[in-house]
Amino acid sequence: MFPSLNQGQVFERIGNILGVKPTTLRNKRDMFDPFCNTIKTKGKKRKGWWQNDRLLSDMQQVFDYYRELEEEEIEEEIREILNM
Repeated sequence: MFPSLNQGQVFERIGNILGVKPTTLRNKRDMFDPFCNTIKTKGKKRKGWWQNDRLLSDMQQVFDYYRELEEEEIEEEIREILNM
């Protein structure tokens, strides 16, 4: 989505679009990492907050919803959310 930007710049850009601090986005990503690794099919796996053995209920709902979608469907939804 932002091929010319590094990871920090992407968090900054998306944070600006959503009105959220980039550190908040990073924290959410890190929270999901150990759970996403169980279903991730490509790319490197990330440790994230590996100490947590479960997600908070609202985050679990998000995870459950997106776990059932194909990567292309998730990308399309992200583009819609970011108005791209």
